[in-house]
Amino acid sequence: MGAVVLAIGCAKAGPIRNPDGGARGADAQPPELDASSSDASTTPIDAQTVELDASTPPPIDAWVAPPIDGGPPPGTGAYLDRCTTDAQCADGRCVDDRGGTRFCTRACANHLQCAREHLCVGGVCVPDDTGEPCNTATPGTCSTTLCLGDASSGQCVRDCASAADCPAGHACTTFDGSGRRVCIDVERPCNAASECRTGICIPGIGCTGQCRSAGDCPRRFGELGVPAYTCGTASGVTGTICLPPDDILGDDPIGAFCDGEASLNACRSGVCDPGATPAAMCTQSCTEQGGCAVGLGCAPTPAGDVFVFACQRAGTRDIGAACARGSECHSALCASDGGYCTRLCGDGTCPTGWSCVPVPGVPDVAICRRP
Repeated sequence: MGAVVLAIGCAKAGPIRNPDGGARGADAQPPELDASSSDASTTPIDAQTVELDASTPPPIDAWVAPPIDGGPPPGTGAYLDRCTTDAQCADGRCVDDRGGTRFCTRACANHLQCAREHLCVGGVCVPDDTGEPCNTATPGTCSTTLCLGDASSGQCVRDCASAADCPAGHACTTFDGSGRRVCIDVERPCNAASECRTGICIPGIGCTGQCRSAGDCPRRFGELGVPAYTCGTASGVTGTICLPPDDILGDDPIGAFCDGEASLNACRSGVCDPGATPAAMCTQSCTEQGGCAVGLGCAPTPAGDVFVFACQRAGTRDIGAACARGSECHSALCASDGGYCTRLCGDGTCPTGWSCVPVPGVPDVAICRRP
């Protein structure tokens, strides 16, 4: 069968029908109009003059168009308040926290203007992820966009002025001869220099790094009588390095299991915490400012008759999340009065409505508490 074509043309003209149904040809006369019902008299046009209204015309409507909709006004969420969108924050910025929630951030010019667990990056406060694993091919995954190492074993780092700016176990040191100083984890085991991000290894003791003074070296428990690092020279190494004290008998890193009953331990820090949850662990001295590396939190810890700030195992839950123990929270702190994750507030910063309250029996320590 050939193609079916729909042909559209003009219809052939047929006879025009009269209103009465009869046909008439093209030469037929039009029907006569029935004038019997029309009024033959002429109705005169009213010639009355209509005067134009010379009064002042009404004013032009001065209605003003509403302003262009610029979106909702800024929200009321203050720094550290939980949020889901930028519009909920007074500063107009809601950023990701480390545990899956988000928080209202604020503008900053330096790290000291942020909460202790945050860094000032790009003019806003963001979570500090120093020590987080990273791939050097994609350094943008780090808060600071600084990833040190290689594709398989990189670590997020941050700039520093001294070890006080760094997490526990980290030195403020150089790594490539450029003179740039960053926080690098040196309290880790090694058998060769290539296993250390600083390129300096003391076999049996672990990695170390170059220093200008002892202030560039990891902090230790001086309040417990533990000797500090010194900054000095060593055979085969150019320049001065952080020299571990003689009390260090092993290279186990912070967080490693240790025998709390043993008179000697293999912790690089030289200190084992037998009361850690769920088991004894190597720990190290920390400060609110520097904190601890990823997976650990800096918390007040009993040590005989005193309390010290020490690294404890931490979880993934953000401030305000429900918890049963500190090891479930990023901060390693779970408030006992309500079972929620909280934070140290030596910097005076808490979410809206919360208070910075001293911890009973623990001198000079305060945490954020809900109302």
